[in-house]
Amino acid sequence: MGDRKCLIVFLLFIFAGCGVNDRQKEEQKSILFHYVCSLDERKTTIGRATSIDVASDGSFLVSNGSDIIGYDSLGHQRFVWNKKGRGPNEYLVSQQVRATESAVFVWDSGSTKLLAYDRNGNGLWTYEYNSAICGFYPTDSSIYFYPCGRKWEYVVQELDIESMSVIHSFGSSSMSHKAFQSMNSAVPLTIQDGTLYYMARDKLDLFQVESENERLVEHFSSKTFRCQDITEDLFAINPQSGIEFISRNSFVVSVSVGKSTKILTAEGTANPERIQQTGSVKLSNNALVYRLYEINGKTLSISSCERMFDPALICERDGFIYVLKEDIDNETYQLFRLE
Repeated sequence: MGDRKCLIVFLLFIFAGCGVNDRQKEEQKSILFHYVCSLDERKTTIGRATSIDVASDGSFLVSNGSDIIGYDSLGHQRFVWNKKGRGPNEYLVSQQVRATESAVFVWDSGSTKLLAYDRNGNGLWTYEYNSAICGFYPTDSSIYFYPCGRKWEYVVQELDIESMSVIHSFGSSSMSHKAFQSMNSAVPLTIQDGTLYYMARDKLDLFQVESENERLVEHFSSKTFRCQDITEDLFAINPQSGIEFISRNSFVVSVSVGKSTKILTAEGTANPERIQQTGSVKLSNNALVYRLYEINGKTLSISSCERMFDPALICERDGFIYVLKEDIDNETYQLFRLE
C-alpha cells in the first residue's frame, strides 16, 4: 500500500507548444496523483459509482444511482442512504451528489429535480429544475447549475434557496459548448471565498462573478486544445461523424482556484472541416489524454496523463481536484488528489 501513497502516472506527451498571452515560462510534466485512501469494501458491494464529492474535513460521499454512501477521510463507510422511489423526498436516479456543512444535495436525473437532505438523511426540500444538467455546485444560500438540454442557452444559472427561484444567469453558450454537454463528466464550475468561477466547455476562458458582475480573468490558447466551433450543419450532414468529432475533440472538465488556478481538460484532436466536406472524421491525434493547466502568476505548467479514470468521478474542493479511480486488482475504488 505504501507505494500507492504517491502515484506518478507517466504519459504520452503531445509534442505541441502552448501559446498563452505573454507568460514568461511554460513547463511540461506528468500529472501527479497523490493517494488519499481506498474504499474499505469491494466494488461489487458499492456498485458502479456515478458521482463523488469531498468535504473540507476529508470525508466524502459517493453515489451509485441508488444509494448515497458516506465515508470518513480514511475510506471507512459511515452510512448508506437509499431514498429511491416516487414519493416525497425520494429520487429515481441519484446521478450526482454534493454537500455543504449543513446539507446533502442529490440530483435526480430521472425526474430533473434537486433534493436537499440534512446530514442525517431527513428531507428538507425538493426543487424541480425541469432541465437536464451536467453538474451543480451548492453553497449555504445558492445552488449553481451547469445546465444542458432545455436551459442550455446559459453556461451557469444561480438558484436562490430562500426564494426557490433562479435569480441570475451567466454566460452564453455556443453550438460547440452545447455539443460537448453530451459528455458525462465533471464541469468547470467552482466557488472560492464566495466568488463564482466558471468556464464554458469549448474555451479556455475563465470567468469570475462577484455581485452579479462577471468578467474574464484568464484567457489562453493551446495548440493541443482544439475545440473549434461546431455548427448545426455539421450534425445535419452526418450526425454520427458529428458525435465522433465530439468524442475525439477537447473540452474543459474541471477548474479549481486556490493558490494557483488549475484547469483540467479532456483532450483529443479532430478536424471538423473534414466532417463537412466528406462526412467522415480525420483524426490528427487519436491519443485521448487529460491535460492539467496550472496557472501561477505568469507561469504556466502543463501536465498530462492518459485517460484512465471516469470523468464523471471528479470533484473540486478547496482548490484541489479529486478523482475516484477504479482499483481493478482489489476490486474497489481509490481516491486520489491531483497535485
